[in-house]
Amino acid sequence: MNQTTIRLEPNLKKDFANVCDDMGLSISSAITIFAKTVVRERRIPFEISTSKNFNATTIAAIEEIESGKGLKRFKNPDELFEELEEK
Repeated sequence: MNQTTIRLEPNLKKDFANVCDDMGLSISSAITIFAKTVVRERRIPFEISTSKNFNATTIAAIEEIESGKGLKRFKNPDELFEELEEK
């Protein structure tokens, strides 16, 4: 295997290592995932993120949507538009 050296500013490297660690990855693994995805998809960038980027309000909203709690169902589009006009 050929070795590649990547130079990063020390604070960036530390922050990047922390995010990778949060995702259960090493820096090397993250860079390899990036390289393989670029080659396969022939595009940049792609996103890997952690839910720690979301605040508590956003996480609660996502959980509410995913659970279906608080959703109102309409029989047809007209019923939806009638309610929207009332507000």
